[in-house]
Amino acid sequence: MSDFTIYASGDVYASVCTSLLINEATRCLNASTGSQWQKSSSNFRTGELNPHVCDESAEHQHYLFRRKDVKTIFDVSYEPVS
Repeated sequence: MSDFTIYASGDVYASVCTSLLINEATRCLNASTGSQWQKSSSNFRTGELNPHVCDESAEHQHYLFRRKDVKTIFDVSYEPVS
């Protein structure tokens, strides 16, 4: 098993399986995609924690990343309408 594998990458989110420390995994993801990423504060949409242990290797973690330069509806503050 590789030390670092991108198993999903989209316009906003990417997920990796890695045995690397989070800072090294972030550098690898940035270099591999040409984008700037940060560990997401959200859990995986499956409900799994971010990070969580890989099912295939206890030495690996699955991380969910979010692109730094993309805003989503969750980043916007809304004022209540009266």
